[in-house]
Amino acid sequence: MNKHNNIHFILDGNMQNNSMGEKLGKFTLKYQSTEDTAPFELLDCFDQSIRKSGQVLIFSKNKLMLLQQDGAILSQTVDEASVFITDLKDGPVKTVLGFVPPLRRILPVGLGTLSHQLVKAVDDETKTHTRVHLQTFQAKNVDTQVTFATLQGLRGYQKAFDLMRQKVEQLGYKKEQDISSIYARLIAEYQPYNPKPVIVISKDEQAFQAANDIINAYIEVARLNEPGILADRDTEFLHDYRVSLRKVRSVLSLFKGIYSDEQTQTLKQAFADLMSPTGRLRDLDVYLLDRQHYFELLPESLHDGLTIMFDLFAVERNDQLKKISAHLKSPAYKNKINSLATLFSESDALQAGANTNHSAYLYASMLIWKRYRKVCKIARAITPTTDDSEVHDLRIHCKKLRYLMEFFSPMYPARKIKGLIKALKLLQDNLGLFNDYSVQQDSLQAFILNHASKGQKQDLIVAKSVGALIAMLYQKQLEERARVISNFEIFDSQTIQQQFRGLFKND
Repeated sequence: MNKHNNIHFILDGNMQNNSMGEKLGKFTLKYQSTEDTAPFELLDCFDQSIRKSGQVLIFSKNKLMLLQQDGAILSQTVDEASVFITDLKDGPVKTVLGFVPPLRRILPVGLGTLSHQLVKAVDDETKTHTRVHLQTFQAKNVDTQVTFATLQGLRGYQKAFDLMRQKVEQLGYKKEQDISSIYARLIAEYQPYNPKPVIVISKDEQAFQAANDIINAYIEVARLNEPGILADRDTEFLHDYRVSLRKVRSVLSLFKGIYSDEQTQTLKQAFADLMSPTGRLRDLDVYLLDRQHYFELLPESLHDGLTIMFDLFAVERNDQLKKISAHLKSPAYKNKINSLATLFSESDALQAGANTNHSAYLYASMLIWKRYRKVCKIARAITPTTDDSEVHDLRIHCKKLRYLMEFFSPMYPARKIKGLIKALKLLQDNLGLFNDYSVQQDSLQAFILNHASKGQKQDLIVAKSVGALIAMLYQKQLEERARVISNFEIFDSQTIQQQFRGLFKND
């Protein structure tokens, strides 16, 4: 046997010293406390990507331990727990966790104390035939204990392994099919997070109720991200917050006739007012995250100007974060977001529009089909000489189409609609880069005017570097523009046309 023959068991409670007895058949049980009780942190990203992978990440005594489904426990020495995976030194834990989003910080989601005990079954010659490693987790501030047992077999000693397994099962341990259940066991009121919540919508549900459910779900997503924005744990909290509110506004814009025209305009403005203070902070985050990429675009002789620019961005970001923190903590913000959440969760005060009673399924199919045809019409007209504004227009309509498909995806065959969303995403990624390069050029030109136009030596250094960067971004934009036509040809294939028609065209 090897580590892949290890078996995990979990017991809700504490395994006391010597509680397995002194004998295991003809074998003697030897107990060894390998470490004193020590603090531990249960770790995950806010998007819970580690838990969703079926693994458990723990930090204790300057060591990361990754518990895996196959019985393996990987470890790696680190200086601190709350890090980005990309910042870790090379090691087994970093290698396995390469799937974790690079912009997501590893965060403590639970605290407590951890004790270890090793139990070995030895023969008359004190030779070990099998062993079980017991780790007892005591959650902080709650009366919750979980003992995690890893039963390890040794090659050629199957009988001892089987006896130890029987002993463990007799003591109440259960073979755990999903070791990531440790998160839910140790964290009070454990709440899974999904930035794209699956909203159950039945085909015979009214469009009005479907719209309310979608908006209510994304208001909740936005609110879940508020503490992370305030703590400035990573930039994805603000990103998810903005995307969720943007999706709420999309529902209000795209679901025409669901609410009264007057209330629709009022609500669109209310959610716009919530988002608008966060725009500059997000822009600065994007710049700072792309810092290395910008330096790679320019020769080293122009790096001094970029260094000055990014130093200014960092100072401005701190100022913007203070403003956003004050905004999110303000009574005005709390009253507004609470009242909007109540409005859509209770829905009695919502004013119904002309399309309120439409079937959600028929209404969704109509909206998606109409938006798909709009995308195709714009894209088919794009040529190498088409004005940039029309390419931007295509990007906006693609985003609206994707939102609609994601909102209503539970009503359609999962494999088919996921395939269409994936095909659309390829085109969207291309259009997104095109837009980013365009917006960044405008923003950097404004930066030169505001920060580097006084004629001082430092200003000239910055202007020279930023001017060169703008030129490089323009070339990047042209490259992405050239890909729009070819990527749309892929999206506009006969197969995808037939799939859209089959799913969404109601003759």
